[in-house]
Amino acid sequence: MKSTKQTNQESAKTYKSLLLEAKELRQQSGSNAYHRITLLTKVYHDQDFRSDHNMFDDDKLLSILDEYVDDLCATFYELKLVLDHFPDEEQWANGKLYQMLQRVLDDNEAKNRASKAENAQPTTPKKREDPYAVARREKARMSAIIDELMERIKQLEAENDHLRDLLKKRRPQMA
Repeated sequence: MKSTKQTNQESAKTYKSLLLEAKELRQQSGSNAYHRITLLTKVYHDQDFRSDHNMFDDDKLLSILDEYVDDLCATFYELKLVLDHFPDEEQWANGKLYQMLQRVLDDNEAKNRASKAENAQPTTPKKREDPYAVARREKARMSAIIDELMERIKQLEAENDHLRDLLKKRRPQMA
């Protein structure tokens, strides 16, 4: 509990001095967040950290670090993106974290849309082939397959006849 002396001192301050103090604390929070994300980024890339957690899955490592930034209303990954986009401490001290995060997310979304647009193949409707032409082509293909099979059957029958003749000739010799 606060002592009565502290409460009286705080109430003795003018609202202008309290607002000034609040503004200073706000400016420090951006700088403090910058330092925190910078430290956590180093931890994220540290091989000892990765091996101590027996994890090399980035998603799991990111989620471990989320608990160190949960008061900032963003995930570590999102804040790391902000740091990549705004690498100077002064930008963090003077900027508003929510607006910086929104800008990064908007920029990434725009890049993703542009990338998808570049990679998208123009789709042209396929022409439907005349069903009669398809049927004729398939009939010709089947006819060729049947001819090949009939030829192979003739070869096998001739080979079978030859083997029967050999067997007839050798049977009397075996007896």
